[in-house]
Amino acid sequence: MPVLQTGRPVEEAKALERAGVLRYFVRIAEKIVWADRPEELMEDLLQGQELPPGVDPPLPMSVTFIPATVFDNPALLRVNPEYLAWLLSLPRNSSASGCSLAIGRSGPPPG
Repeated sequence: MPVLQTGRPVEEAKALERAGVLRYFVRIAEKIVWADRPEELMEDLLQGQELPPGVDPPLPMSVTFIPATVFDNPALLRVNPEYLAWLLSLPRNSSASGCSLAIGRSGPPPG
């Protein structure tokens, strides 16, 4: 089983429960709403908004959590060395701040 070392064991345990699980989400009024199936989110997605003729409603986004750090993918860092700086520039409270788990708190591995 993968081990995260963020210094936050409760959050780590919750994150590992979601490892490899496909989930769906939409943002409604600045709140992220999660579901196991996209159909569960479709009726709430537009909330009475009218779309122009010929425009399909947007689909919920899908995400799968992978318990790893950015340093587990050295090929990515070689091809795009700016990626780590981009992750570090994100606010801690952003929806992408899973990067606090992805980056880890101890920084890059030695060597």
